[in-house]
Amino acid sequence: HILKWHFSHIKAAEPSDRKVLNQNPQAISQKGPVALTARASDTPMYLRKKMRKDPQVALGLAAIKAPIMSAFDSIRVICKDPVIRGFVQHVLMNENGGILRSAVYSALNSIDFGFIAHEVVWQNNVSVEFQMEPDGTGEPVTKKIPNATILKYVCDLDPEFTTIYVEGQTGDYVGIQYGTEGLGEEGHNLLPAEKTWLVTHDMEFGDFLGNSSLDRIYNAW
Repeated sequence: HILKWHFSHIKAAEPSDRKVLNQNPQAISQKGPVALTARASDTPMYLRKKMRKDPQVALGLAAIKAPIMSAFDSIRVICKDPVIRGFVQHVLMNENGGILRSAVYSALNSIDFGFIAHEVVWQNNVSVEFQMEPDGTGEPVTKKIPNATILKYVCDLDPEFTTIYVEGQTGDYVGIQYGTEGLGEEGHNLLPAEKTWLVTHDMEFGDFLGNSSLDRIYNAW
């Protein structure tokens, strides 16, 4: 319940419906893409990386994430159409080693860092062969779908080198920039929202940087 998954098709209310257009004071009233910067109270990313390697800290994080990861063996796609059901189950749970499992495993790292950004890679014209279980007591049969478009990779990006950009006047998520080169002219280095998957942990006040659980134990550590 504390993970907020941001997809490009989720839109904020129209500006005319909101008096406070942007909850995040870093970018308020500015036009165009605005980079979010870490708060002064945040533990630096390089220290978060060091902390999560501490055996006691690592054990605690593993315990928090374990219930979600252990649930994967029981995940089943629910759909009346057996072809759609078999196709989605295969693409998400079997193709490329189970892309849903690796994506959620990566998303859970937002607990450590406050957020995790991903580049979403699709592949066209793929021939997908999978086992389809007909309704009733029929034996599984092999089904083949040509020219399919599938989710090929969800590539996690190092948060230390990820800059999140929002629209200054609304605070809406518009994309990320990875590396240290900056956006460049006309934002050519911006990876747009529809090409990314951003996961924010414990989001407050419209800040997509979220809150790292490691910040709460930094002084004791």
